[in-house]
Amino acid sequence: MFRLVPRRTAWWPVRFGGVTEDGKIVENEVELRFVILDEDQIVEFYARLEKANEDAASSTGLSGDAGPLSQAVAALPRMLEIVEDWRKVGDENGKALPFSPDNFLQFMKVPNVPMAIGAAYRDCRNAVPD
Repeated sequence: MFRLVPRRTAWWPVRFGGVTEDGKIVENEVELRFVILDEDQIVEFYARLEKANEDAASSTGLSGDAGPLSQAVAALPRMLEIVEDWRKVGDENGKALPFSPDNFLQFMKVPNVPMAIGAAYRDCRNAVPD
């Protein structure tokens, strides 16, 4: 039986490329607990992301697309609307790092992470197997 609930969440893997200190390419994986927005909410969410991107473009003096870095920075506060927890994220010593807005915003600045989160959220929301 399908249960109609007021708020849906789901744990989902997020994979992104990285480079180790010795130059090896690795695939990193963390798990995020996503808030699954309903059909109305997702339209509003994407409108807010688009507005943030436009604001980033105008504040940097770039016309049109603000570029990946500006987009990622502009998206930081918006992503907290769809991510509420994480697993498999540690500090520089490997100790589990608690989820917090500040820690998440630092994570969003890691190369390849914003795009990977966006793709993972899309797949999670659309129920696309990983």
